[in-house]
Amino acid sequence: MVMVRFARVVTFVLAVVPALAPAQGRDTAAPTPQAATQDGDAASSLMTLSAVLDRMAQKQGELAELQKAAAAAGTESQKLALLADLDKAQAQLDELQRTLDAIATGVDLGAQDASATRFDAVAEVEKLLRPLIEELKDITAEPRQLSELRSELQRQGARLDLMQRGLERVRRLREMTADERLRAALTAVEDRWRRRATDARNAQTIIRHQLDERERDRPSLYESTRSFLGKFFRERGLNLLLAAAAFALVLFGLNWLYKPIARRVPLPAQRRFAFRLIAVVYHISAFLLALTAALMVLYAAGDWILLGLALLFLLGVLWAGWNTVPRFLEQIGLMLNLGSIRESERLVLDGLPWRVDRIHFHVRLVNPALTGGVLRMPIRQLVGLRSRPCREHEPWFPSLEGDWVVVDGQRGRVLLQTPETVQVDVFGARVTYTTADYLAAKPTNLTHGFRVRSSFGIDYSHQAIATGDVPRLMRERLDRELRQLVGDDNVARLDVEFQAAGASSLDYIALADLRGGAASFYERIPRLLQRALVDVCNERGWTIPFPQLTVHRAAT
Repeated sequence: MVMVRFARVVTFVLAVVPALAPAQGRDTAAPTPQAATQDGDAASSLMTLSAVLDRMAQKQGELAELQKAAAAAGTESQKLALLADLDKAQAQLDELQRTLDAIATGVDLGAQDASATRFDAVAEVEKLLRPLIEELKDITAEPRQLSELRSELQRQGARLDLMQRGLERVRRLREMTADERLRAALTAVEDRWRRRATDARNAQTIIRHQLDERERDRPSLYESTRSFLGKFFRERGLNLLLAAAAFALVLFGLNWLYKPIARRVPLPAQRRFAFRLIAVVYHISAFLLALTAALMVLYAAGDWILLGLALLFLLGVLWAGWNTVPRFLEQIGLMLNLGSIRESERLVLDGLPWRVDRIHFHVRLVNPALTGGVLRMPIRQLVGLRSRPCREHEPWFPSLEGDWVVVDGQRGRVLLQTPETVQVDVFGARVTYTTADYLAAKPTNLTHGFRVRSSFGIDYSHQAIATGDVPRLMRERLDRELRQLVGDDNVARLDVEFQAAGASSLDYIALADLRGGAASFYERIPRLLQRALVDVCNERGWTIPFPQLTVHRAAT
């Protein structure tokens, strides 16, 4: 069976390829090889004509037998059935006669007449679906017959009940009347209905027996399923396998030829519109060719069931996908780098910025600031989004791994940051945030520098030197202490300024601008500033005031 079907496919291919060749030299003078070919065709035609004549003689004999049987039919139903068979046989004989004429003359008038007829879409679809419907009828024949027997059994039972009630009524009427003529008529009615009731009872018995026999011989669900699957794979499985193999062979074969060519194209050309257009057209054409190859295999194998199912499936996909045509066209625009998302631009997805690295059937998104910051997504998931051009200095994340940050009021060092989570080392403890929560907390990055403020006040008794010596001496002391703690390279700027004359003190503000290397001392620096200011006050004998409340007593 496998070899026979494979031979059919090979025969179909060998027959189609010569037919597709250009017809050159057909009108030239016939050489000797062509004459030999014509002689061979004539011999083949004579053999075919002889076979057709034999078939016509056989069909004429069948017609004569059907005519005799129809003439001798006993009942009207038998005669109608025989007449229907007679019409069918006559149509087959007429078709054989047309075939004989076409082979003998080499002209098929039937094809010309058929081409002149009007195209009927419903009739063509019916022809296409007829093998599939016949197959489904064969599959469901047993359940349908059982259902019909049960329905007929119920109908005969209801009919028998009606007849029993009718007989009871006739019997009562006959007993109530004294008219002999009427009694005779009622007796005749009773006899007829009794015979009908007997027929219905016998029919019910026969149907019940047939139903019991069928249900007794009916296989189990497991056996039926196994038998159906076995039959399907024996009859259709090989054709389906060959069609799938043809589809895969054409599709992957074309891809195998395409990839080396695509690799040889220089990188700048891959950015051009022409290259993208060729790639899109190629992939669509490769899929259509592979699909055509699968359908041609089913056609060559003569498997009209699978071919009909495949065409119905394709029609259903086209019908269902009609509303998605605008979305599909938008995807094509994205693949051509003409849509709202373009390569090398910045795209925000789920709150994170991404660089569009490559657009094809799948889009490659990259975030260089994240570990594992590469996403590969189907292009359909990005339809409707927007990208924009970006510059080199734009940040891709608030921090990098190793940076010092302040999150939720706590200073820590970033250990790991991925598209899903961020881990921060806070005084030896690892705190894990989801990336969305980390961004929502608005982390302060200390790695690129930061400022520390500290306020301080002295007593009004030092008002004379409050704007000169006091800020200078404070600045000198703070500069020495701060450089000892964080190092000279990490102090960018230090200043002490008179801020305001407060209610009970002369207030100053210390401003320290530090570089990222001092981030590990972020919590200690404010304490150091306050300690150094207290020390300079102690050394200079400056009084540090405290809030005071002055009470004025009213005159008595």
